[in-house]
Amino acid sequence: MGKEEKELTPMLAQYHYFKNQYPDCLLLFRLGDFYELFYEDAVVGSKELGLVLTSRPAGKGRERIPMCGVPYHSANNYIAKLVNKGYKVAICEQVEDPSKAKGIVKREVIRVITPGTFFERETGGLASLYKKGGYYYVAYLNLSIGEFIGAKVKENELIDFLSKFNIREIIFKKGEILPAELEKILKVYLTEVEEDLFDEGKEEILKNFGVINIRSFGFEEDTFLYPLGAVYRYARLTQKSFTPLIQKPKPYRDEGYVKLDLKAVKGLELLESIEGRKDLSLFRVIDRTLTGMGRRRLKFRLLNPLRSLEKIRKI
Repeated sequence: MGKEEKELTPMLAQYHYFKNQYPDCLLLFRLGDFYELFYEDAVVGSKELGLVLTSRPAGKGRERIPMCGVPYHSANNYIAKLVNKGYKVAICEQVEDPSKAKGIVKREVIRVITPGTFFERETGGLASLYKKGGYYYVAYLNLSIGEFIGAKVKENELIDFLSKFNIREIIFKKGEILPAELEKILKVYLTEVEEDLFDEGKEEILKNFGVINIRSFGFEEDTFLYPLGAVYRYARLTQKSFTPLIQKPKPYRDEGYVKLDLKAVKGLELLESIEGRKDLSLFRVIDRTLTGMGRRRLKFRLLNPLRSLEKIRKI
C-alpha cells in the first residue's frame, strides 16, 4: 500500500483496491443498507440517476470527496438505468456480518453487470465476433434463457444477420476494426477485450462442457471455438457465481425462413416506424405476450417468417 493510500480511511483504501481492479466500471460499494458511489463515479451516478451529490472525509489532511448512494433493496432499478445507458456496473458486496467483523468489513466484487449480461431484466443478449478472411464467425448468448448459437456470416451480411437478434453488447478483439455503421444501426454497445479472452475461452468451453472438439456441438470448423469461447468466458468472468445455466452451443440454421435484410425490416416497420418510434411498429401493435420468452418468440417470428405454408398452419 502506497503512502497516499495509507492516509486514506480504511474503508476508502479498500474501495481504491477494488476500483483499481475494475477501472472501466462504476463501482457500487456496499455500506450498510446502501450502495455508494465515490469520486468520479459519484458525479456520473448523480447526473444519470438524479441523485443528490454529497461528500465525506477521505482521510487525515485530505479534502472531502464526492459521494452518492442508492438503497440496496432497490438497487436493480438504478442498475438497469445505468446499464441501459451503456455503463458497466461492478457490485462490491459485504461478504461477512458487519457486527462480527474485526476491523474493516470484508468485501468482494461479486458480479459485473454489462449491457449484454443483465439477464434478470431481459435487456438483451451478448454477441462476440471473430473475423477470418471475408467472413465473421459470430456467437450469440442470451443469459436470460440460456440460448447459445454460432454462425458464419459474410462480411457484407453481418449487420443484417445481427439485426435478427436482441443484441445489447458485442465483444471483439482489441484493435479489430468493425464496420463503421454497426454500432449506430444496431444501437449496441461495443466492448473491446484482450485477445487472451478468445484463446482462453476456447479451452474453457470445451473443458466445461466435457467435449474434445467443436464438432461435438455440430460445428464443422474449429474457428467457431474463438467467438463461442470468448462470449462464454466473458459471461462467466463478469457474472461469477451468478452465472445462470448456459445451454450447449448449437449452429444457427436459417433453412425454411424468408431472408429479410435490414432495409426490408425498416421499410416494413416491423420493430420501429420510419420515424424511429417503437410504439408505432407492427411488433408493438400485435404484441399481446405476457412473458419475456413470448416477446422474444414473437420478435423472432416477425424477423424470420416461415416459407412453408404447412409449417405456418401448424403454428
